Amino acid sequence: MVKRGEIEHASVELNVLGEVAANIGGEPRRITAKRQRAVLAYLALHAGEPVSADRVLDAVWGDDLPASGVKAVAFHISNLRTVLEPNREGEGSLILTSPAGYTLCVDSAQVDAHRFQQLIGESRDLLRGDAETSLDRVQSALELWRGNPFADLGDEPFVASESRSLEQLRLLARRTQAEARISLGHHEEAIADTEALIAELPLEEAGVRLLMTALHRVGRTVDALGAFSELRLRLSTELGIEPSK
Repeated sequence: MVKRGEIEHASVELNVLGEVAANIGGEPRRITAKRQRAVLAYLALHAGEPVSADRVLDAVWGDDLPASGVKAVAFHISNLRTVLEPNREGEGSLILTSPAGYTLCVDSAQVDAHRFQQLIGESRDLLRGDAETSLDRVQSALELWRGNPFADLGDEPFVASESRSLEQLRLLARRTQAEARISLGHHEEAIADTEALIAELPLEEAGVRLLMTALHRVGRTVDALGAFSELRLRLSTELGIEPSK
């Protein structure tokens, strides 16, 4: 039996890399109210640590503060508890209240955004010594994405900054995937990866340099030089700068 304040790791899964979703014990929990999904997403980003009602208000409501203040947070927390643990006794064991605030009692690995960051860190650490495992980790990380982060939340104050951070990590993941493939000699796949990256971010130098490396490794040195010339032209035309040395 799971004691109060404890949740079996395998029983809870919280997703924010796409629409916000919760799965408890293999069953999806439908959270219809947008603000409740936003509160859950914010608590998930801080899994395992207490978050004060004032922090939740600032992150979810911003300047559009409700007249009821912290009571509004308590109301949404209560409704979340009902959705997530319909058979709970009292508070339940998933969202706990303390003088420091509300704590979502899950391991960070149960939140896809945290799991994504952990896998990217592991992939980067393994890149130089074990490219095959590095590639496996980074592919697992990228597979966690189901769409734009917090796709169903819109303009809640915390969404923009958190989304930017996650998108930057996703960019790093895609570069890491290409680096691992180059290290393993999978040059054609790396070329496809980096060409897709450049199509989305034409001024991103790191992607072009990886493309040049992969092209050179398959004997396409002229194409590699062409890719650099195109980058130089784009940077000069749009930003008035030269590529970094």
